[in-house]
Amino acid sequence: MDVARISMGEFYSEENTEAFIEFVDEKCLTFIPEVKSFTVVRTGPTSILVVVTFGDLETVNDTFEARQAMIDESGIELKDLFHLEGSVVSNHTNK
Repeated sequence: MDVARISMGEFYSEENTEAFIEFVDEKCLTFIPEVKSFTVVRTGPTSILVVVTFGDLETVNDTFEARQAMIDESGIELKDLFHLEGSVVSNHTNK
């Protein structure tokens, strides 16, 4: 069963928020090639919600260090960051 890691990030400025979004958009699959899907939602001028889907909980756990390395390499300081994880029980995509 797919598992999602949901992260909420708050930044110190709109510029830092935009720079981080651009960085992860470019680098996500380089740092974490195991992702099944990666979605960033800008929830405010200085905040984002990130939903990353993996094939299983083991992969979520195995990629924790790579995720942290990606955040560190961005060089952008976050004001606040928290994560939730859970099983994906429903997912619909209309193309």
